[in-house]
Amino acid sequence: MLQNWESQQKLLVRNRILIIFSVTLLAVSLTYFIIFITIQMRTLRQSRRDQQKQEATLALFQRFLDTDRRFSTVKDSEGRLIFVNSAFTETHRTSRDELIGKRLCDLIEVKIASSLDTMDRHIIDTGQSTEIVETYDDVTLKIAKFPLTLPDGSPGIGTLGSDITEQIRVERMLREEELRESRRSLRLLLDSTAEGIFGMDSEGKCTFVNASTLSLLGYEREDELLYQNVHSLIHHTGSDGLAQSSEECPILSTIKSGTGLVMENEIFWRKDGTSFDVLAYAYPQLQDGTIVGAVVTFTDNTERKSAQERITYLSLHDQLTGLYNRAYFDQALAEAQRRVILPYSVIVGDVNGLKLTNDIFGHSAGDELLVTIARTLSIHCPPRATISRVGGDEFVILLPHFSQQQSVQLMDQIRASMERENILGGRQAIALGAATRSSAEEPMLEIFDQAEDWMYRQKVLRLRETQHHQLQVLIQVLFDKAPDEEIHALRVQAHALAIGTMLGLDTETMGLLGRAAYYHDIGKLVLDPDLIATKGREASQRRTYQSHVSAGYRILNTFEETMDLAPYVLHHHEWYNGKGYLKGLAGKEIPYLSRILRLAEIWEREGVELKEKEYKILTLQRVAGVEADPQMVERIIASL
Repeated sequence: MLQNWESQQKLLVRNRILIIFSVTLLAVSLTYFIIFITIQMRTLRQSRRDQQKQEATLALFQRFLDTDRRFSTVKDSEGRLIFVNSAFTETHRTSRDELIGKRLCDLIEVKIASSLDTMDRHIIDTGQSTEIVETYDDVTLKIAKFPLTLPDGSPGIGTLGSDITEQIRVERMLREEELRESRRSLRLLLDSTAEGIFGMDSEGKCTFVNASTLSLLGYEREDELLYQNVHSLIHHTGSDGLAQSSEECPILSTIKSGTGLVMENEIFWRKDGTSFDVLAYAYPQLQDGTIVGAVVTFTDNTERKSAQERITYLSLHDQLTGLYNRAYFDQALAEAQRRVILPYSVIVGDVNGLKLTNDIFGHSAGDELLVTIARTLSIHCPPRATISRVGGDEFVILLPHFSQQQSVQLMDQIRASMERENILGGRQAIALGAATRSSAEEPMLEIFDQAEDWMYRQKVLRLRETQHHQLQVLIQVLFDKAPDEEIHALRVQAHALAIGTMLGLDTETMGLLGRAAYYHDIGKLVLDPDLIATKGREASQRRTYQSHVSAGYRILNTFEETMDLAPYVLHHHEWYNGKGYLKGLAGKEIPYLSRILRLAEIWEREGVELKEKEYKILTLQRVAGVEADPQMVERIIASL
């Protein structure tokens, strides 16, 4: 019995424990269930909020894309549309629901859709974006495609496209306007250049001309040249007057050869039939590597060519005389040495008295003398002769096929002609010498040296004769310029000799005095005839007039024949009291013969010779100690 009770008690405890465990387990499970339900409700609410947020985001994104005028689409890897915006639906004029799930081939031409699908496949395969511009039914689209990952993780393609038809049209208009403006600017630039510019097509027909081309060629309107054959209009005949075919035309050869060229010896023909020298540049026009024509730039080369010819002329000619110069002579002599022409004569000439002419009459007179001699040489030399001025006063004549006898005859003709030309110095104005090459073994330079030696021998042998002739020419020039001077010279000479006789001079001194008296005013050659004849000269005129004394001194010192007279002539205007000119010498400082010349001039000036003795004495006493030597006056008065 006891054992039953204990068993019952254990069972009761176990049941209680089991009940407690069950209740506890139930309570815990209920708690966990309540917590789970609470969490699920919260998760559901959060999911709904996230879904609402996502839907709101998608709606916002949809509205955002719908406001974009570019069309947007998203396609899956099979090319089915899963998203489109309003711009896309408007383009295809259907609703969004009708577009979703469709392919491009259901919407546009199969050919175009196939091209775009190929691009989509390339983007799926490579994962690279691309951008293209396509035109459909006169609508130009700019389309950008790029890879996407869809929400389910599968690949997709996004597309952004915009209608750029108007943009293209505006850009085209702007480019066309820019092109027109560029053409206007280019035209203005071309028309502003002084050079003529014209273009030709591959057949040589004119495609454009600028204003200078019209002006230079004498045309008024472009249409007179446009689409015309340029060669036949302006380049049909050469400078030699011969017709020039298109095959010979250097401008057209540029189109054939593709090589540019410069033309300096061409002429272009004007509308009126006249021609002018041109400097022209022709260059081929290339388009995609093909010659489509040529561009020609040209200027009127008349003045430039004339200047070049002038420069060339001056480089080989003497500027003063127009004869060849030393440079050309050296070339001609070398050419004569190379070419064996026999006989070959050389005449060398040297001008006498050029320095004297320059000193007395000025360099212009010296230049005139050289020009006159050059002209005389040109007149008498045969056409085949080469006449050169090789130095300041030296001339050389090269005479091919000319014998020594012919050279001598030519020199005689030149001398005689100079006498007739009234050249200063006449036939003595130039010394001449000649030599002739009669065999090829003789160097031309040696022939030149022989002619020069002969010329110098003639110059030395005839020096006195030449100088005397020149002196007589000079004094005659003075007498021709101022005829009263000849009478004055002869009277002063007579007075001086009379005074010398009264003073008891010896014969030699009397000869010296007579010559000095005759030439005492030769320096008046440098004066103007009016100044010589003027009485009561002003201060400036007096200074000029007094220069004849120093000029006479220089002239007389030039000639051996009169060098001994120069000091007396220099001082013949000195006064005994020191108030004369040029040096203001006084008393015995004045050379004795100069004092006699001064007294002879007084004699002439006062007309003493024609007066009575008493008048002569009074006149001489008045100038004694002033102009004249008083001792000399006393002796003359004593001899009256």
